[in-house]
Amino acid sequence: QFAIVNKLGWMNTFRAMVVPHLANVFGLFLLRQYMATIPRSLIDAARIDGANDFQIFGRIVVPLSLPIIATLFLLTFQFHWSNFLWQLIVTNREELYTVPVGLAMFKQQHEELYTLKMAASAVSIVPISVIFVFAQRYFIEGITRGALKE
Repeated sequence: QFAIVNKLGWMNTFRAMVVPHLANVFGLFLLRQYMATIPRSLIDAARIDGANDFQIFGRIVVPLSLPIIATLFLLTFQFHWSNFLWQLIVTNREELYTVPVGLAMFKQQHEELYTLKMAASAVSIVPISVIFVFAQRYFIEGITRGALKE
């Protein structure tokens, strides 16, 4: 990924931090496995009612997949929010530093400011906590759906 980002001239840009991580194999596998559990009878019933593939996907598959989409969003957001190494590699401008990189650079010349660093660390988990609170219903629903037999 680094070689591609470098050849595209994206070093020290916001694109270098976002574009390489827009799609990942884990997310594709997770969605595929979840969608494979959707009963075939629902899709057949929609096809009998005259729905085409796009209507089936938009009106049946996507609404039934909201729990896994929320789970994938939550896991992906948490991973990228706490990603330290990639952001440190592709940026060296302070205005592009993410929270983990900013926390690592949060020191004075000859001493560590541990109290301020701990306070900043506590504040940095607020966005993840807020997103989890809003996505919790879908997250738990996705977990329990896989645990129950019908």
